[in-house]
Amino acid sequence: MQDLFDRLVAQGTVWLAAALGVGRSVETLDIADLKKAGDGVSAAEVTSVYDRLSTGSAHHLAAFGG
Repeated sequence: MQDLFDRLVAQGTVWLAAALGVGRSVETLDIADLKKAGDGVSAAEVTSVYDRLSTGSAHHLAAFGG
């Protein structure tokens, strides 16, 4: 995780377009991770949390131009 963080920070500090690309990458990874974490979950409260987090990440992704 630290290696991924360090690489993304290094990419994002080069110029604005790179920073936006990093933002898109982070949100895309978050959405995929949340989907994977929610697969097979049947508890409505947990599913609701994953859905809300995914929605937030989708909004952030749109803000980064994704």
